[in-house]
Amino acid sequence: FAFQMPGVVDFAAQSSPHTHVSRLKCPTFLFHSEDDTNCPIAETRDFYNQLKQQGTDATLVTAAKGGHYQSMIDEGIPAGIKWLREHDRKR
Repeated sequence: FAFQMPGVVDFAAQSSPHTHVSRLKCPTFLFHSEDDTNCPIAETRDFYNQLKQQGTDATLVTAAKGGHYQSMIDEGIPAGIKWLREHDRKR
């Protein structure tokens, strides 16, 4: 894949939140499904733990099932909207 799109590896690294975790200070909402086969949930848990360790206000919400896409539609988006509304009230 990288050979078909020159620069894609560098772009992915530079646009990844993992590259910039130490600069991420704003409240952060993370969502992940336990049965996601595209991206291991352990990566999101590790990222969440990094944020918490550096003092970033981070929230992790998980779904038991729904895979990489359906869980986001069914649970992730509604949870994210609720989280945003709660944080807006705190301002």
